[in-house]
Amino acid sequence: MAYDVRVNGEHAKIVLSGDVDLQTTSDLKAEITKISGVTQLEIDASSVTYIDSSGVAVLLLARQHCQVNNVNLTLPIISVAVNRVLEIAKLDRILPIGQVIDSATDTGVM
Repeated sequence: MAYDVRVNGEHAKIVLSGDVDLQTTSDLKAEITKISGVTQLEIDASSVTYIDSSGVAVLLLARQHCQVNNVNLTLPIISVAVNRVLEIAKLDRILPIGQVIDSATDTGVM
């Protein structure tokens, strides 16, 4: 997994790509908990090809971090792979998901 964290004023954005799994999530958890002084956190998971339970745990950590710190969390674009896992876990109901795309073809799927 690759990720990029950008903070611009009160807006933070995390762009995830590749596999979000146990081998790659510990650094990401640390990055999320370091984010402060923002009012908006956006997580772009449109290029994620695989996510396991530890990756889902990171998304839930981000949600909890945002709730505690009064930050608005959004997942404006997620891949079909991420959506599938979130739907199975029924977490699509509590995470603020925008558009679901097929990262292989970049076409909107809803």
